[in-house]
Amino acid sequence: MNGISSVDFSSSVNKYYDGKNKSEASSNNTFSSQVDSQIDSMTATLIKDKDSDGDKVLSSEELNMDSDTFSQVDTNKDGKADRAELNAFFPVNQIDFMSSRVISDKDSDGDKALSALELNADSETFGKIDTNGDGKADRAELNAYWQTMNNANQTASDVNPTTEATINVKV
Repeated sequence: MNGISSVDFSSSVNKYYDGKNKSEASSNNTFSSQVDSQIDSMTATLIKDKDSDGDKVLSSEELNMDSDTFSQVDTNKDGKADRAELNAFFPVNQIDFMSSRVISDKDSDGDKALSALELNADSETFGKIDTNGDGKADRAELNAYWQTMNNANQTASDVNPTTEATINVKV
């Protein structure tokens, strides 16, 4: 199959959803720092606005979140979402939103999953996404792939700060 590579695929998704490729404008290290700063600022504001009991952490009630969603945020399972847990949750939530949006936009057969053709991905890239080998990339597989790509980019920028991102999550 003629398709695009992993880097090109991620880059084209970024351009499609963000309107421009941020990696052309700044290094991953700078962009990651900006995103981290924005997320931390959002988290601080959220805690300030929602912390009704003044304990500087948020309960599921304060967040108005159902227990299933809250359990994804509360990773240490203490019944409270602290700043670090909320900071970690925001990017994951953004990746899931992006996956849902890509499926919604590109799913031509309505099966809520994407074929290599629907993704316009070459077989090598699609094989990395379709981890269960069923010929379809579902939401969980897209989330895992983009999280892996995001983590790889962060690791590369830690080693070489001039490394450019191939996946950006708009926050």
